[in-house]
Amino acid sequence: MATIHKEITINRPVADLWKALSDVAHVDRLLGYLDGVEMDGNYRLCSLDNGARLREVIISNDDARRRMAYSVIEEPFGFEHHSASWNAVADGEQSTFIWITDVLPDSVVEALEPLIDQSIADIRTAVESA
Repeated sequence: MATIHKEITINRPVADLWKALSDVAHVDRLLGYLDGVEMDGNYRLCSLDNGARLREVIISNDDARRRMAYSVIEEPFGFEHHSASWNAVADGEQSTFIWITDVLPDSVVEALEPLIDQSIADIRTAVESA
């Protein structure tokens, strides 16, 4: 199983970052490639700007640990497995955003990593401009 581990400094207090990351029903406010989100209990259906859809399950949204974990369970990319977590960590007046993704097959990393990199840039912009 391949792991993609990304960390980036966000120039906002951790409370601001966590507020954005933990709002699972409005992840489209953070990610530029999403056209919309629908929630059904712990399931999130994300509409992509190219017409594709992702179905995810929110596994955990832990305020005490500032950690949100989810798994993509239906997608058009050919994953055998996908699980990920977002963490917000205090760093003085700034915060650190940590995104860890585990996927199978390993071959999807080549296509997925640039999307994660762009997503992190989108999240930084959204949180810092709020």
